[in-house]
Amino acid sequence: GGEPTTGPSSGPGGVSGSVGKEDGGAGGQPARPDKQAAPKEALFYGLVNESIEQLICEGFGRDKWHAVKAKAGLTDVEDGDFLQSQQYEQEVTYRIVGGITEVLGLTGEQALEAAGDNFVSKYLLKNGYLDLLRAQGQTLREFMGNMDTMHSYLKRETLPGLAPPSFKTEDSPDGVGFLLHYWSFRPGLGPLMQGMVKACGKVLFKQEIELEVLRSSEHQGSHYLLLRVTADGEQAGRQGGEPTTGPSSGPGGVSGSVGKEDGGAGGQPARPDKQAAPKEALFYGLVNESIEQLICEGFGRDKWHAVKAKAGLTDVEDGDFLQSQQYEQEVTYRIVGGITEVLGLTGEQALEAAGDNFVSKYLLKNGYLDLLRAQGQTLREFMGNMDTMHSYLKRETLPGLAPPSFKTEDSPDGVGFLLHYWSFRPGLGPLMQGMVKACGKVLFKQEIELEVLRSSEHQGSHYLLLRVTADGEQAGRQGGEPTTG
Repeated sequence: GGEPTTGPSSGPGGVSGSVGKEDGGAGGQPARPDKQAAPKEALFYGLVNESIEQLICEGFGRDKWHAVKAKAGLTDVEDGDFLQSQQYEQEVTYRIVGGITEVLGLTGEQALEAAGDNFVSKYLLKNGYLDLLRAQGQTLREFMGNMDTMHSYLKRETLPGLAPPSFKTEDSPDGVGFLLHYWSFRPGLGPLMQGMVKACGKVLFKQEIELEVLRSSEHQGSHYLLLRVTADGEQAGRQGGEPTTGPSSGPGGVSGSVGKEDGGAGGQPARPDKQAAPKEALFYGLVNESIEQLICEGFGRDKWHAVKAKAGLTDVEDGDFLQSQQYEQEVTYRIVGGITEVLGLTGEQALEAAGDNFVSKYLLKNGYLDLLRAQGQTLREFMGNMDTMHSYLKRETLPGLAPPSFKTEDSPDGVGFLLHYWSFRPGLGPLMQGMVKACGKVLFKQEIELEVLRSSEHQGSHYLLLRVTADGEQAGRQGGEPTTG
């Protein structure tokens, strides 16, 4: 959970942010997802004020910015003095918005919505946040559902005093768009948030977003809005994603715990991404390159040469596998088969070791740590965001990426959490399990245990249901200790 912040009893420029008391009782508010109380200090990072300065100077001229500062009582603030990483009294931001309403003749709502739009569409992009934003989802609904996680990451890594609002999405009962819940301990900033949401739709998803406030309330300093979000007349939360295919049997004789004991439709719930198997069975070279690294560093280069010989890959020079080049999936299966013969490991052992190495050494060495850390503050959150992260990588750097699909849910008995795994590649369950354990160890300092509860194969789809626990505790418990590695 992120940490919200406090503010004065009224918003900037006379803005109420659509917050009233018409819902009565406990303010008509569901509980905040982050369950945080208001912190002691009401501060804003300077990037908000710096963004507003950029908006006024570029859109209306520097003389108007000087007039706004005068109205706000900030004539002692030099142009460009607001610093991204420095915190300022929240009242300063409210006074700036109030000055805008007087100088430019805008309403408070108009000023705030314009500031929100500019913050996303110009300021964040100019300051290098585009990749982080794009990594949060392949639809606006996914994106907004990941805001608390992204803000938590920024708070840990770069902005320790960050105090953002909290968000939650859910299906719209009538099927039109989706519902967005917004909580803040800052009064009157609903229009700022709405400007940001519309800009995210436009910049990231090329959609014109419409927002309709369905409910609003204020209760014990908590400001809440419930909005309906629609895009271009369609649902802004539509899902998508692309998995991949594989041969009929796994590497090194590994079945990946996939059997047919569940009968019927294979005992499988529907894949979250709802995709059918693609036509080609390819792996990016980063998988093979990672396995080469594992063998050479752990067992010696002569063992790697022996593995290549057993796999019929003597024509492949050391270091020939390229991250961004695709190879026949069968090549990877043959390499794993060679490992089982040369090193005396079972196929499951070879794959789990490869999965561990891929996360704990290969991805970290190749600069993926920040992207991984941004996916969640618990292992459950992290795994729940895998489809989104893979979709981002597919769009931005690896267009032929064809990953498995994941979904998490509560464990009925309250022990750990459940992890669903679907793949069109057979036998790679142990590879995935090695990766999950390594993520727990590297990102969350936890020793992870995995128990396969169910497995099935149906029409080429390989499925596992696992229970995930950490250090004898629930691996998905909120407020756990994320990071570092």
